[in-house]
Amino acid sequence: MLGTSPARSTTSPEPVRRSIDETYRHYRLIAGQRGEGFSAVAYAGKVRVFAVSGSDLDAALDDLKMQIDRDFEGRVRERDGDQPSSGELSLALALASHKITGPLQHLLESLQEGPELSLAQVERRSGADRDTVLRDLVRLSRTLADILGVTLPKGSGSASAALDLVTESMDPAVAEDNTWTFRTAFAEAAQDHLAR
Repeated sequence: MLGTSPARSTTSPEPVRRSIDETYRHYRLIAGQRGEGFSAVAYAGKVRVFAVSGSDLDAALDDLKMQIDRDFEGRVRERDGDQPSSGELSLALALASHKITGPLQHLLESLQEGPELSLAQVERRSGADRDTVLRDLVRLSRTLADILGVTLPKGSGSASAALDLVTESMDPAVAEDNTWTFRTAFAEAAQDHLAR
């Protein structure tokens, strides 16, 4: 008919996703269209760890997540007992880089001299008191445990269990001349983290 307009659709078209930025197992995942295909990249802190391509955005993202899961499962199988390797701890430190405070940065730097540190040395280098360093170290250790899938007990023993993940021996209640001995794997991971 003359003078009538064509019927309009009452539904609006769904926008096509072209990119995504999300977190999975503490990795930052960025996926997007690259030319005719799609790619997805996983970052641990600022370090690119995994990269894949796919036919669409969801396929690339799913492939990336499967690769992360396979890597995690492989690292768990290679553990010596309950303790994570220096490679696992290095990756976990990269994933937990946002939890590394100024005092912890100084502690990590001090570990370049070896796994044994005196509390006075840590306090002097970091400019922080023992309680601050200890609190920050417990928080970092809990984050590392979460990233690595290490189950920690609940309640009053959780702080010492978290510290056991990174230290061989440490008695936070003793005098300033106390020596903290860190696990060799953690000291190696600290060196690797600082080299990035």
